[in-house]
Amino acid sequence: MAKTYKEKDGKIILFYIKELDMNQVLKKFREVNYKQEIHIPNNPTPIQMSFLKEDIKRNELKDNLIDKDEDKLKKKIEFLIHILCKRCINNKYGWARLNASAMQKVLGNDYKKIINALQYMNIINVDNRYSIGRHSMAYQITKDYINRVGKYYTTHLTLIKYRDEMDHLLEKEYIKFYNTLPIEKKNLCDSYNRILKNLKFKYINEATEYINTRPYMSNFQKAYYYNILDKYIEHNNDDFRIQSIDDNDRIYSILSSTPKPFKDFLNIKFSIDIKNSHPLLFNYFIYDYYKFINKDIINYILYHYQYDYTTKSINQINRYIKNHKNAKLDKLPKDIIKYIYSTSMGVFWDDFTELFKADGLERKDVKITLFREVFYSKSKTTLHKKFAKTFKKIYPTVYRIINEHKPNDDRTKLSHEMMKLESDIFHKILTNLYKKRGCDALSIHDAIVILDTDKVNRYTPDDIEKVIEKVYDEYNLSPTCSIEFFEPNRRKTQLDMDKSHQGDLFKFTDNLSVSDSDDKELLRKLEEGEVDIYYNNGGIVVDEV
Repeated sequence: MAKTYKEKDGKIILFYIKELDMNQVLKKFREVNYKQEIHIPNNPTPIQMSFLKEDIKRNELKDNLIDKDEDKLKKKIEFLIHILCKRCINNKYGWARLNASAMQKVLGNDYKKIINALQYMNIINVDNRYSIGRHSMAYQITKDYINRVGKYYTTHLTLIKYRDEMDHLLEKEYIKFYNTLPIEKKNLCDSYNRILKNLKFKYINEATEYINTRPYMSNFQKAYYYNILDKYIEHNNDDFRIQSIDDNDRIYSILSSTPKPFKDFLNIKFSIDIKNSHPLLFNYFIYDYYKFINKDIINYILYHYQYDYTTKSINQINRYIKNHKNAKLDKLPKDIIKYIYSTSMGVFWDDFTELFKADGLERKDVKITLFREVFYSKSKTTLHKKFAKTFKKIYPTVYRIINEHKPNDDRTKLSHEMMKLESDIFHKILTNLYKKRGCDALSIHDAIVILDTDKVNRYTPDDIEKVIEKVYDEYNLSPTCSIEFFEPNRRKTQLDMDKSHQGDLFKFTDNLSVSDSDDKELLRKLEEGEVDIYYNNGGIVVDEV
């Protein structure tokens, strides 16, 4: 979604890379993209000749060298670097996708040539997994340059012209997208954007101290934290609005982009999460599979299933199903009954965490791995997947139904269906909350966030939870909610603990670099800011940012 830049006395903010010589970028721009004169040495050796042939072959593929206005070209480079820096430090993981069509219209054919030069200079990394109509190529400022990103005010007319053209094009796309929405989603977006303007730092001094003193595991993470802090400090109640809505109708905004530790410093009264949200959602598909969507049966399972008396309680439940006048079947498999109970009561992740306790795994580790190996895995086998094998052993029928929702021609079908279902549910929850007078509610995918304003002081967690449960009930789902309150002191306590164990934290990351492939993947996630580590309960905990 388009956003206006901050202006001050006719100036605009421009991001840049400190100590980056534009003349060197210009030189590399010509060298990479245009034919050069090839010097052939006298009596070259076979090895020299081999390299020379490669140089000649590459040179022939380049465009013919043409004269260009150097000052204008430098401004194009500056503006593209500005866009890359601004977008990359806005992203948790340091990667950003650009609107190629808009960039082409603003900068012309030089846009791709500048990208080539920046890549050759190792200023940016490029993810070439481009897919027409699905996603564009992604870019990342490299770790050698990300900590050199700065910003300054400029009045240069050419740069302001590029800014205005880009804003105009992106705004047209936003309007085009907005106009395609049905009226109920337009109303939802309008309410969401109105409330989003009220989001701000409540404890700005504490937040500034926290961000200035906390340890960072990578330059990407540091740049990201500082950029988000700047956004909130500069926020003037006009520039916060929905950034995007993806194909699964998930809403992305400054709130969903905000690192978890920052939430203790924001004007959030409380948040309500759904325990084991996605495993719970899969019950919707189980009910459809058995064609027995009946609240009586579901409630009977929840009230009568007992872990300590599994066989007895399952027999009792199946007798009830067999005798129920609206039942479409005689009985349910015991693992289906257990799955419905454990996900509805919010103990699904806890059960698996207890199973892998001997391996020293935290709840978050279990959750991430089960998603990767079971629910969102593109593979239907359990080969080399320890968690999937355990899941299949405990829930064999559930595992089979999960795989049936992954047809060979679309192995990601289930993951998209579950995220779309989650979005449908939470859009309804928000719509119902917005009907309450003065209820400032926002969402972060599977959580509802209530802002701390004078208007909503009368709404308690119980009030919000009733709305959540009512909407879930429309899908015959019974969620268990988790309520979290926020305050800055716990971050100070955590920061003091991390500082006292800073040596252990850095030793942990050093060991990852010389360990096996799984640990190196974790190291990559730390370096790119996908996860964070902190010290808790006598050990190091890995968590999503």
